[in-house]
Amino acid sequence: MAKALHMIQLFFACPAKAALPVHTTGYKLALLLSLLVTGVRFTLPKYVPPAVHRTVRAEAAAYEEIADAYKTQDSSAFAGVCDQHRQTLEEDQLADLVQLCVESLLVRRVQKLTKTYIAVPLAGLASTLGMQSASEAESFVVQMIEQQELRGRIDQEQGMIRFQEGECSDSAQAQLESLKA
Repeated sequence: MAKALHMIQLFFACPAKAALPVHTTGYKLALLLSLLVTGVRFTLPKYVPPAVHRTVRAEAAAYEEIADAYKTQDSSAFAGVCDQHRQTLEEDQLADLVQLCVESLLVRRVQKLTKTYIAVPLAGLASTLGMQSASEAESFVVQMIEQQELRGRIDQEQGMIRFQEGECSDSAQAQLESLKA
């Protein structure tokens, strides 16, 4: 995905006197891919002609609103904005990409917690992420550990997730075995 974002950035380096539909599509994709890859909103390079800049921003207003909602780090508000623009997303065939953004926001929020806390109650994590129950939060954390997006152990007796330091370089199987301990 990072390579795709880079290619779209290169696309905007091509000279243009007026905006074409491909510019708007590229901008929409760049906004969403930037959220997935970096977690921050894509901005058009300064060398993009003003006419192209104005046109793509006006035609991609729904996507800019989605990117602004992502920046708030409020998963329920972000999901609400995505639902508000569901029809536009489906017409543009980008609804699946936005769903990945919803999931990436939750992952980023959990990863952000690891920088502040050593352990977090699963019920508190569920509340923070806007999930219905601690078991839903536990399933989400297990999935993150399996995908090596997080290092941690779940203490089911105390209902806590204990974060571990270091990069997620261990195999997923070793992490799952440590969960069972």
